Amino acid sequence: MNLLISNVQRFSLHDGPGIRTTVFFMGCPLRCPWCCNPENLTKEIKKYKDINGEEKVYGKEYTIDELEQLILKDFDYYSDNGGVTYSGGEPLLQLKEGKELLVRMKERGISQCIETSLSVPIELLEPIVDYIDIFYVDLKIMDEKKYEEKLKRAFIYFKNNLDFLHSKNKKICFRVPIVDNFTNNEENLKKVKEYILKYSNEKATVFSVHNMGKIKYQNLNIPYKEFSPIPKEQIEKIEKYLNE
Repeated sequence: MNLLISNVQRFSLHDGPGIRTTVFFMGCPLRCPWCCNPENLTKEIKKYKDINGEEKVYGKEYTIDELEQLILKDFDYYSDNGGVTYSGGEPLLQLKEGKELLVRMKERGISQCIETSLSVPIELLEPIVDYIDIFYVDLKIMDEKKYEEKLKRAFIYFKNNLDFLHSKNKKICFRVPIVDNFTNNEENLKKVKEYILKYSNEKATVFSVHNMGKIKYQNLNIPYKEFSPIPKEQIEKIEKYLNE
């Protein structure tokens, strides 16, 4: 079984506890206006030319064996809760097919985390849920109609999967992107806080939108809209409110 991956990042320090290897899966069901990984929106290899005119690609097919060997390169560094994190895009779109990788990591005692929007059919989540130690879940636009209008996906997928994880007593850590005109308003943040209190015992991580993905949009000839970063003081204030 081949999996379509855009990047395998070693020695990651911000994608879960300890030192981790982060695997970025291609394909995503959402269309967030502030997305910083446009190369992962669709599950296909994308060719482009860099600033020097050199032909390059986003995406590569990996076998389970190849990914396993890449992850195991840093096995000795995974002590103190380190391990592998599956990110994207949306890793749940491929992990059911790549379940054998999860099985192998579990057998070796390697911690497995996932960064997910949960916006997929529950049939993609159920087969792999017992192999994941921590679910890092995005809380974005929490009004159902606005979620569907802005992110182009039915809200019910997210809600059903979140209820399922909660029923399984899985560890859920929320992450909250702060974006003016989308997530950064009193009504939305109030709903975000309600979800944090209901579904998680962990502090939520709050972060500002950024424009670091701009070069990728240019490489792929996709129109790009810049967003104003949120000041650090405002982020800290929101984080304090959500975690009270």
